[in-house]
Amino acid sequence: MTKPTLLTLSVLLLSGCEDYALEDIDWAPEGDEATESLRLDVIPADGGMGLLPQSFPLEAGLSGTLDLRLSTPVTVEGVVYGYQITPFADGQLPGFYAPIPASVSYLAEGSAQSVHLDTDDEGTFRASVVPGDYELVVVPDVPDVPVVELPVSVLRESWSAIELPVGVAVWGRVMDGQGSPVAGAWVSGATASGNHSPAAVTDAEGHYLLRAIPGSTIEIICDGRDNGRDPTVTSGPLLVGDEGLSTDLIYPELDFITVSGRVYDTDGAGVSHATLRFQAVELTGYPEGTRAEVEAVSGPTGTFDVRVLPGAYRVDVIPMSSDALSPMRLGRLDLDSDVDIGGLPLSGLVSLEGDVVGPDQIPVPSALVQIQEAGFGQRSWSVYTDALGHFSAEVSATPLEVMLIASGDLSEQLPLTRITLEPSLAMEVLSFAEAEWTDGTVRDPDGAALPWAVVEMRDQSGTLLGVTMSDQGGHFKVGRAVRQIR
Repeated sequence: MTKPTLLTLSVLLLSGCEDYALEDIDWAPEGDEATESLRLDVIPADGGMGLLPQSFPLEAGLSGTLDLRLSTPVTVEGVVYGYQITPFADGQLPGFYAPIPASVSYLAEGSAQSVHLDTDDEGTFRASVVPGDYELVVVPDVPDVPVVELPVSVLRESWSAIELPVGVAVWGRVMDGQGSPVAGAWVSGATASGNHSPAAVTDAEGHYLLRAIPGSTIEIICDGRDNGRDPTVTSGPLLVGDEGLSTDLIYPELDFITVSGRVYDTDGAGVSHATLRFQAVELTGYPEGTRAEVEAVSGPTGTFDVRVLPGAYRVDVIPMSSDALSPMRLGRLDLDSDVDIGGLPLSGLVSLEGDVVGPDQIPVPSALVQIQEAGFGQRSWSVYTDALGHFSAEVSATPLEVMLIASGDLSEQLPLTRITLEPSLAMEVLSFAEAEWTDGTVRDPDGAALPWAVVEMRDQSGTLLGVTMSDQGGHFKVGRAVRQIR
């Protein structure tokens, strides 16, 4: 049998045909990350031009006038092929290439230009992409074909025949602390970039089988069985050799205990449909950092019972968003046997009242005050200040994340400002931050002004720092806060 090519990405361009082979790609980790900077994301209005969101790098401290010209999207299409092994035939890995379904992603880290799509059942895909450099990530729908990550430059319309490599076997067993197999556990492989393969399910003897590319780094991850209680155990990063990789995963303890209790409100009435989220701080017998999260829902009278592994937990109690109740958090809760933890009281909402002012301490009218729980269910509320800059809202008695957004002409004088606070009985004075401004013009591919495009300023983690919209002439002005509030 002729050994199949490890990976060939054949791209038929307008100017001809070019081939890219996997063995020509440097799989070594890249050097130090570039210094984090800001970016402007431009989201054009739907004007029938077919333009896509596009990102432009912005150096911190830059305050001059910019000219942001969008690129014409190009079409990328093709077919994904996987090697289908037929072990009943003679020879080494006998089989054939055939179209397979997969997810295909063109990733542009730290930008709004990434594209994600699923092929059809015949492996065919088609998408519009902003021209540029991407990481092409292909994740097959089955675990016996490796995940592939490949740097590509998209410059013009192209058709790709993506032949995923055979790779090598990655196998092992999932067992408990007594050496008994754990059947029905979901095992996947994560690449160094964090892309996950489809999960394989362990058989009656606890065996799993994945495939990976020789020379790559992979972390084997077992998310447990379909009971919603098993923790996640991992192998840590492992180098895949030319002959493959074998590693076992162990669950030291799988004997669960029962935790029960009751959720009630300030009148003593049971609170139904509250979510109780048990997050492991540490698990008895497991390595430090083992992840486990188990949820339960209270019944009609507020009672609950949940099965967890022995260990220490942080417990969040989260009411339904429609209930006028605040969530609560229990600190470290050590559990080593069946236990009734008693009643868990939820208090009502509290009044958050205050004034919004500018850096000059002048009240800001008609400002949007967006309030969100920090954690828990991330419930949110939105109110506007009145003519005197005053606002009030009924909110959770928990730490809150507040975002101030000016309106009208003031939106070009006051930046989006984030504040972290805890509700108190005292009147709050929330101040907009001082700002650093960037202005410019958004243009279409022909250079014409592009009106009504949303312009967002973000950092490389994607956090929104400022937002505006281009006017009829394509002009925009967007600012960011340059001092920390609280």
